[in-house]
Amino acid sequence: MNSSVSLTVGHEGSCPADERGVRRDGGSLARVFPQFRMQPGEDEEDLGGARLSVRLENSSPVAVDFELLVEWGKVAHGCNLDFAYWRPPGSGEWEMLVGTPATSVDPGSVCIRYGLQLPPGVTAFAGSPEYNHSDLQDFLRRALSSGALLEEAGKSREGRSIPLLRLPSPRTNAPTFFIQARDHAYETAGSYFVEGFFESLAAGSGVAGYLRNQFDFCFLPMTNPDGVVNGMSRLTWERGADLNRVNTKPDPAHDAIRAALDRARPDVYLNIHNWTHRFEDGLYANDREMADQIVEFLPADSLHFKRWRIQTTADFLAAIGATETPPANRSWKNYCKERFGSIGLVMEFPWFARTVADMRALGARGGAAVALAALCVRKGETCRPPKK
Repeated sequence: MNSSVSLTVGHEGSCPADERGVRRDGGSLARVFPQFRMQPGEDEEDLGGARLSVRLENSSPVAVDFELLVEWGKVAHGCNLDFAYWRPPGSGEWEMLVGTPATSVDPGSVCIRYGLQLPPGVTAFAGSPEYNHSDLQDFLRRALSSGALLEEAGKSREGRSIPLLRLPSPRTNAPTFFIQARDHAYETAGSYFVEGFFESLAAGSGVAGYLRNQFDFCFLPMTNPDGVVNGMSRLTWERGADLNRVNTKPDPAHDAIRAALDRARPDVYLNIHNWTHRFEDGLYANDREMADQIVEFLPADSLHFKRWRIQTTADFLAAIGATETPPANRSWKNYCKERFGSIGLVMEFPWFARTVADMRALGARGGAAVALAALCVRKGETCRPPKK
């Protein structure tokens, strides 16, 4: 390996989390294996998911060329893993990099090559812009300074606090809008979406000020802190819970989500994710009327090469030939509708071609679109412009 370049793991959110997930193949070449786990995993964890986070340090005073090969393994969504993000030293921005297919050490596995010119200092390299537990703490401090109320929904398996932020309406008995993110540890878009939506509401100008009068807002900004810290992909630990499912392995974080929802009894429920599809934003809604209204307020993001993929509960049941959602597929949007009559949504916003600023802006606009659509649906004011 180039004597001036060191590849390190073991930092907060590192994936792989251990040197055993790294192989040095020469002076300026290294392979990383994101699917490596400290112990055998289940489900997505067993195949590595889409989590990746390493550090590359160039100790020389000049830029050097370096080749990094990412061995994703035999993942079904490997066709969507040919890009990553890096943050060079001295830069506060994550930039997208495009990789090229390469020969894997394991026949049939997905391997992506990145040719890098590393500037002096430490470069962060990840599957998507990182958002770690320490970033959450910074956000919570800012939120408190802007007038939010902070509660603890519960604690994780490893004892980390699961925070619940509230922005109460000045109106008495305002309905509750509940937004949840980071059930799956690798899906950092949810954190930036939440920040963008929260900060627009806290500023309270324009439409955001109107919405503050309409709803009590509750935020679970990071339901899976253990998975985030320990470099997991979907689960809370290698053989842990899938927090996006109502029926899953017992886990204190899962208990905290259920208890927070039972207390809030939301009128509107929104869970933010980011899958790996490059060109599709996902909208999974309990009801067609709500889905149609949202896309009127939030058209497809063609600026970032996205189209909508929309599926209602009725669409899903028709596709599988069932009359009710099977227990293994029930998510919190189903739970909220059944228990509280909530408008329930899951939205997916992949990173491809987007920056952190883009995702925060999407949070401000997208969160407002969902809230306005919900008001229209509840008041029977849904409408569409006449076709020309």
